[in-house]
Amino acid sequence: MSNTIFGRRTPLVHTRACLDQCSRRFISRKNRPKTLVAPVGPVKPNVQFPEPVQEGEIKYQEEYPWHEKTSPISQQLYYSEEPPPSQGIDIGLPVRTVGAKKFRQLKRKVTNENTANAELERAARLRTLKVPVEEIKKEWEATFAHEQLKDVATHYNIWKDLFEGAYFHPVMVTNVYYDSDDDHVVPVYRGNVVTPTEACRPPVVEYESDEDSLWTLILTNPDGHLQDNEAEYLHWFVGNIPGSDISKGETVCEYFPPFPPQGTGYHRFVFLLFKQEGPLDYSTERRPSPCQQKPLHLYCNIKSQ
Repeated sequence: MSNTIFGRRTPLVHTRACLDQCSRRFISRKNRPKTLVAPVGPVKPNVQFPEPVQEGEIKYQEEYPWHEKTSPISQQLYYSEEPPPSQGIDIGLPVRTVGAKKFRQLKRKVTNENTANAELERAARLRTLKVPVEEIKKEWEATFAHEQLKDVATHYNIWKDLFEGAYFHPVMVTNVYYDSDDDHVVPVYRGNVVTPTEACRPPVVEYESDEDSLWTLILTNPDGHLQDNEAEYLHWFVGNIPGSDISKGETVCEYFPPFPPQGTGYHRFVFLLFKQEGPLDYSTERRPSPCQQKPLHLYCNIKSQ
């Protein structure tokens, strides 16, 4: 008793052995790709598709020919590599990253030094150890801050709503806070709640930069527009800032406090700091001053293109 497979007549027992061998090879961990995908349309053996296959067209893998009478599951499923989802276009400044190997070496070095330090161990055991928070913060800002801040912005849909999917790494760590009184301030973090009363006056923005560089600072609200869901409200715009001295910059739009209508929930207020390659002419973007005397939609409207 014989059967026809792979274009030749072979014994039935040998045919089953070949199919079992192909099945084991196909689903082995070594040869199996990552993603399991079901093809669309009728499933045919590989011999039915001798012509070249266009990109994106479903076809059996050439290294795994199958017979029409094999298992239905084996006919209807095959493994394929799917490309990763698009992450948009990086529009930011270059990022200095720390490689995983170098990070492990530094971590191992610091761990060994701390383990061999008897005074450090004694202070930790007696609970008298003081952690240098400022030094840890500076080290975090120089290593992993840009990647983690980018993830926070992704979580709050900042890239999607403001940049249509484009993104950047916040390489310039900016400190923003509102003066509450002579002894207290209200800091602006990445998602904390600041009330309109606390934000009634312009904030203090601090960052480190060279004196010969120029910057643009924008405060926008993508959730507060009263007429168009795709538009934003501009609350502050200062351009041509020399270095980090915002007081010497060109005020395009004076600071306007938040005004969330009742029942609209939390609003996202985003501080954006852009680096300029040279002086820019903002005369066409200038808003009237004082802007409180004008209707809201005449001066603080940003229409998404």
